[in-house]
Amino acid sequence: MDRAVDLTAGTRLRTSAGADVEVTAVGTRTAEQTVHDLTVAGAHTYHVLAGSTPVLAHHAKKNKCSLEIDHVGQVDQDWVTKGAHVNMKDGMEVALRPDGKGGIRGEAIWLKNGTATQKQVDAVVATIESDPKVRADMIRLTKAAKEVFESGAKAMKEGRNPQWRFSNDRTAELPPLIEAMEKM
Repeated sequence: MDRAVDLTAGTRLRTSAGADVEVTAVGTRTAEQTVHDLTVAGAHTYHVLAGSTPVLAHHAKKNKCSLEIDHVGQVDQDWVTKGAHVNMKDGMEVALRPDGKGGIRGEAIWLKNGTATQKQVDAVVATIESDPKVRADMIRLTKAAKEVFESGAKAMKEGRNPQWRFSNDRTAELPPLIEAMEKM
């Protein structure tokens, strides 16, 4: 979501503690109020208070967020928890997931320095669906990750934080993701 005007009831936001919260209502006020455009130097995203709840805000001028994929994430321990993913030119990351209907969907990966916008997520999915070269690269690396995980490589199986890894393992979604991309 890029703009507050785009918020609707049911929209999910993330608090500073990492919990999801849901927008329950959106209202319009006609009274004159002072508003401020907040820019945080060096921060792509930051938290603001919505009442007493801190929520993640995204700050980017029009066309500032890259819609271009820099590279497909190389097979590393982060694939255990992030799954198949790409790195955007602005440093954001977008994961690819099977959609449960034989296709794919994108998902923003929450990073310390920010989170991809929905436009970036949509652009990644569109690129994977429409660009055979990028899709082939994604399939190749996803297959490589699957082989590494199945080989029992200790470092890959344990991940960087074993306790967190076991509750967030993404390896099972790799085969249906590969199948969906190969059908495109």
